[in-house]
Amino acid sequence: MEQAHVKACSKCKAVKPVDRFNRAPDKRSGLSSQCKDCIKERAARHYAENRERLLRRNKEWAEANPEKAREVRRRSVQKNREQRKLYAREYRKRRPDITKAAERRWRENNPEAYRAYETRKTARRRSAYQLADFAPEQLEARWNYYGGNCWMCGEPATSIDHVKPIAKGGAHMLCNLRPACKPCNSRKGGRWPL
Repeated sequence: MEQAHVKACSKCKAVKPVDRFNRAPDKRSGLSSQCKDCIKERAARHYAENRERLLRRNKEWAEANPEKAREVRRRSVQKNREQRKLYAREYRKRRPDITKAAERRWRENNPEAYRAYETRKTARRRSAYQLADFAPEQLEARWNYYGGNCWMCGEPATSIDHVKPIAKGGAHMLCNLRPACKPCNSRKGGRWPL
């Protein structure tokens, strides 16, 4: 018997591809009678109506099963790593005041961890500089190639910029260096891509 590629949802009555239905081994078709969208909508409505009770129940379960709760959180973090990073990046852009205050509090409350972080960052930067394999004359030729002007605005350059910042994985090598004026270099900071 040939398997159907579409199915009608018993709730919204829409005909949708079978991949829009959850598997249900106990059903004859092997699929849920309601589409994923309707189930998601029902779950959201149930959560909104029973939020306090559900939160309390989840908290009680986590307190009674700390090992399992830790494992659930760990798996969730791994599964949603990219989404969490994207959300955090957007949040930092939206709320820089709150983010900076939280970072300041963390530095004050964790001085040893912050020192270790700074030490690793400095070591990474120094190792990148130590790997430089070019002569001062080559750097001067690079400077002259740009006419001694900032590669971003064209004003007279006063510093060297790493086009791809070292903090973002850029190397301290000739092809990654360009002359820049101090305001442009400071404004660009560690942003990548531009």
